[in-house]
Amino acid sequence: QNRNKASFIFNQFPGNIGSRVEGDVIDDLKRLSKERRLKTIYLLNAPNGVFFSGGALEDLSKLAEQDTTIYWRNPNTNKWMVYYSGFWIKPDKLQEFVDYHKSGKLVAFYGSSKKISGDVAQIADDTLEGILRFHGGKVGFVTGGWGEENSFMQRVSQKAREKGLLVGGVFWNVQGQPHDVDMDFVQYYDERHLLPRQELMARVVEIEVYGPGGFGTHLEFYNTMTMKSRVGIGARKAILLLRDASSLKTQAEYLVNEGFASKESLNNIYAIDDGKRVYDILCGHFKTMR
Repeated sequence: QNRNKASFIFNQFPGNIGSRVEGDVIDDLKRLSKERRLKTIYLLNAPNGVFFSGGALEDLSKLAEQDTTIYWRNPNTNKWMVYYSGFWIKPDKLQEFVDYHKSGKLVAFYGSSKKISGDVAQIADDTLEGILRFHGGKVGFVTGGWGEENSFMQRVSQKAREKGLLVGGVFWNVQGQPHDVDMDFVQYYDERHLLPRQELMARVVEIEVYGPGGFGTHLEFYNTMTMKSRVGIGARKAILLLRDASSLKTQAEYLVNEGFASKESLNNIYAIDDGKRVYDILCGHFKTMR
């Protein structure tokens, strides 16, 4: 009825699977959005369950950059979420997320989805306390998944929830990884590799914490390191390696000593044996990086 402010409801995202065809529906939506005539899009379903392909997310980001508001009904909760800066966010949490995003108060935790020892759990708890103290008691908290009971990922996420923090997750479409968790902000990648979700997380956080983990955790660490030169992000980032993950710093030092990486790449990596040191480490790191 109002040609200047159109809204559309789609059963799922209106894009072709596979090769794109010039002049399809998404091109019309981009044109209307660029002309500031597309006000709102409502998506009842994702292209694949809860998962979105990289191409679909690129299209969504383009529409959002042009001031089109996009909502999606998350089937895990049957509630609407709004798209912002690569994430689906609960509408009542959007302003809080925006504030943390703009002020550098988003923190990422990586690690195993399996159970961890009590010593590592205590270091993780103390590390979170140190980060909260550094940021005045409030941060946005994001992980790369969830995991089984008392796993590193599940434990730190639960601790963050108990403290009333904004808690999010970035999931990818692999078997055995639960994704039906109620999150304040979230993204679901329909990809079989870690790079897209790692780049999203690396772009929005200034502190990364690595706990014990397997090949996936190690790959995420190296993805972050290469992003510093590949896409120009992560130069100020503080990377904290908790006890069982501290071997990653040894490996990075070896690469520097052999001439395969620059000495500057070690400037923001810290091995943490005592989480109570984290507050002082962060104060020193970000003072140096100003």
